[in-house]
Amino acid sequence: MLKASEGTLNIIDVIRNGWVQLIINTPLGQVSREDEHAIGQAAYEHKITYMTTLSAAASAAKSIEQVRERQLSVMRHPGVSRACTAGRKDRAARVARRCYACG
Repeated sequence: MLKASEGTLNIIDVIRNGWVQLIINTPLGQVSREDEHAIGQAAYEHKITYMTTLSAAASAAKSIEQVRERQLSVMRHPGVSRACTAGRKDRAARVARRCYACG
């Protein structure tokens, strides 16, 4: 795959065309650092997960494998649930993620 600075049908084009769902970029050197900014910006604009370290990529791969192997469920965090169901509008409730059951 061509780098962002190497011409047409490069990684930026691939991102814009929606052909990727996950980007792992481990930059090395000044040109790679410049490309990293362009790739990161395109990933952000197109809401694509973007990682720049091998340890993050390994963790993501392990998580994806776990999701594929077993059925998972979503649980509410007890603090968020209490804040939402109590109808409180305090800072803790605003900072915590919105409880989908309460809106």
